[in-house]
Amino acid sequence: MVYTSLRTTDRAGLEEARTRLRSVPATQPGATTPAPALWVWDDAEAVTRWNDVDRDRLLRLLTEVAGRGVRTLITSRDGATWLPPDTERVALGTLSHAERAEFVARTLGPDAAPMLEPLLHFSQGNPVVLRALCRRPPYGEAVDGAVEKRLEALRAGTGRPLETDGDAPPPQSVTADLRAFFDEREQRVLSLLLFFRTNVAAVHLTALAQRLDRLGGALQKTSLDYHCAVRLLAAVADLGWLTPLRADFHAIHPLLPCALRPLLDDWADEVSTRTTHQAFAEHYDQHGHALFWTHQRGAQGVLDIMTLDHDNLLRAQQTALELGMTDEVVGPMQALRELYHETSRRQRWLALVASLSQAPAGPAMGGSLRPDLVFRDESVRPVITDYLRDLDLSPERTGSTPDGQDDAEGQDATALHAQEQEAAPPPSNDAERVELRNEAIRLLDDNSGPSLHRAVDLAHRSGDQRLEASALIDLGHWYRSLGEPRYDRVAHSCFEESHSLAVETDRLTHARVLDGLGALHLGRVRRLADERLQQLVRTGEIDTSRPGRFTVDLPEEAIGELVQAESYYVEALALFADGDRTVARTTASLHHQLGGIYQMTNDVERATRHFQQAIQAHDESGDVLRAAHSRQDFANFLVHRGDRVADARLYAERALHDFLSLGEPQREQAEGVRHLVEWLREEKP
Repeated sequence: MVYTSLRTTDRAGLEEARTRLRSVPATQPGATTPAPALWVWDDAEAVTRWNDVDRDRLLRLLTEVAGRGVRTLITSRDGATWLPPDTERVALGTLSHAERAEFVARTLGPDAAPMLEPLLHFSQGNPVVLRALCRRPPYGEAVDGAVEKRLEALRAGTGRPLETDGDAPPPQSVTADLRAFFDEREQRVLSLLLFFRTNVAAVHLTALAQRLDRLGGALQKTSLDYHCAVRLLAAVADLGWLTPLRADFHAIHPLLPCALRPLLDDWADEVSTRTTHQAFAEHYDQHGHALFWTHQRGAQGVLDIMTLDHDNLLRAQQTALELGMTDEVVGPMQALRELYHETSRRQRWLALVASLSQAPAGPAMGGSLRPDLVFRDESVRPVITDYLRDLDLSPERTGSTPDGQDDAEGQDATALHAQEQEAAPPPSNDAERVELRNEAIRLLDDNSGPSLHRAVDLAHRSGDQRLEASALIDLGHWYRSLGEPRYDRVAHSCFEESHSLAVETDRLTHARVLDGLGALHLGRVRRLADERLQQLVRTGEIDTSRPGRFTVDLPEEAIGELVQAESYYVEALALFADGDRTVARTTASLHHQLGGIYQMTNDVERATRHFQQAIQAHDESGDVLRAAHSRQDFANFLVHRGDRVADARLYAERALHDFLSLGEPQREQAEGVRHLVEWLREEKP
C-alpha cells in the first residue's frame, strides 16, 4: 500500500509514488486476484489550485497506474471535479447525533463529562470540529451562557479560532486561498455568509446582496444575480468549505467563518455591519411570512425548507429583537410556529415566545409583552400578544396532565359543546380563517380532552381538512390513553374519520392514522397480558414474593391483536421510501413499535433491526427524547432476549446521557435508566 498526503507530500512526491507503483507486477486482464497495490491519497482538494499542466500530468499518472490494476482511494473535502467522469464517487454524510456523542466519548475517555448539546449541533457532525472542541476543557461546563456566547462568536468569525492541530488548515491560510481564488467583488459577497447560520441558500444570498444594493453602503453595486450566486457557492464547495444540500442550500463549514472575517473587515464598518443585519432581518421577515402562507395553503413540502432554514429563521428573529425591529420578528416566528407544531417541539416554541415576554422565569410563568418592544405598524401587536397566550396555556400553568385525562362528566360536556358549535357560521375572510386555525393549533398543544374536542371543531370551521384530520388523530389518542375498553370504539371512530378526511397523497396523515389503529390493538394486547399475569398470580403459578424475571406466554386472543397491530405498522412504513429523511420522525415511531412487537414474539433478528432503525431515524430527526426511549427499550431487549450485556450497557449509557441532557422533566426517567446501567456494569459480558 502506498500512502500520500498533500500535507506532507509535494508534487514531486507524486513522482516517487509513480516509481513505487511501476514496480508492482501488473494484474493480467480478466484475473480474479485482488489488485496488486492500493494507493491511498489523502487531502487531494489542493489539486483544485494546480495549473492545467500539473493536473494533466496527474490524470495521466492515475490512468497509467489504473492500467496496471492498481486501485486508488482519494479523499477530499471538495468534489474533486478534475477527476475523470467515470470515477466512482462516494459521498460521506455527517455524523448523526448519536455518532457525534459516541465520537466525543471515545475521544475524551469514559470518565469525561458528556459534551453539551449546543456544541454537538455546532460541529455539524464534522470529526475535525469535534476533535477541536474536545481539546478545550472549558467547553465541558455552561456558565451564564458562556458556551452559547462563544459559539455565536465563532459563527460570526470574531471568536478565537478552534485549534485543529493540523487536521485542517489555519484560518489565515484559508483566507489567503479565498483572496487568491476570488476577485474583490466575489470576496465581498462571500463575506455575507457571516450573517447566515449553519446553512445558506443561493436565493437568500442573492436577496441579501440585492437588498444591500438598494440600501446603499460599502457593498452596493455588486450586481449579484441568482446564477452568479449559484456559481460562487459551487466554487467554494469545490474548495471543501461548503457542502451542497437539497434545493440550492449549502452547509457552511464550522471553521469557515473565522477565515471569512478578514474579508468582511476589508469593507464593512460599524454602520455597514448594522445595515447588513437590518437587511438580513427584513429579508427573513418576508421569507418567514411566505413560508407560513405557503404551508397554510397545504404545501407540506415547505416544512423541509423550514428545517433547512431553521437556524437562519431563529437568527433573524434574534437580530430583529436586538435591533429594535419588532415588526420584523413576526415573519420568522410565523414560520417557526408552523415548524415546531408539525414536529411536536412545543417547548422550543414556548422558549421562543418567552423572549418576547417581560416575565423573567421563562415559559412556565407566562407574562406580558416586553415594554421595550415598539411597533411601527400597530396591527402587528395583536399577533405577538396572541403568541403570549401560549405561555398562559402551557401545561405548567394550566395543570393539565400529560395525557389530558378528565372525568367522564367533563368529556360529555365537551362533546355537547362541540355539537353546539357545529352550527356556528363559517369564517367570512382569510384573516378569520387563520385566527380559527391558530386557535385550534394552540388547543392541540394543550392536549386535554376539552381542548382537543374544541380544536376539532375550530379546524372544521376554518376549512383546513388536514388540520381537522390531525386534531381527530390527537383526540383518538387521548381516548386511547384513558386505558378503558369502552373508549376504544370512540378512538377507532376518530382514526377512521381522520382517514376519510386525508387526501390520497397525504402520506403523513395516513401513516398517523395507521399508527393510531396499531396502538389501539397494542393496548388490547397489554390488557390481555396483564389479565393473564394476574390469573397466574392468583393461582399461585407465579410467586411474586421472590425476586427475579419471568416470562408469561400471551393468550391466543392477544396473539391475534398483535398480528393486527403489526399489519398496521407495516402498512404505514410501506407508504415511505427507504432512507427518506424528511419523514424520519414518523418512521422512527413506526420502527420502534415494530421492534416492541417482535420483542414480544421473540423474533430477535427483526426486533434488533427495527429498534436500530428507530434509533437512527430519531437521531436524524433530532428527537433526543424518543431516541433515548428507543435506546432504553433496546437495551432491555438485548439483556432479556439476547443476553448481550456489553451492547446493552452501551445503549443504556447513551439513553442515560440523553435523559440527563433534557433536564428536570426527564429526571425520573433518567433514574430508572441509571439503575439499569449500574446493574449492567456489575454483570459480566
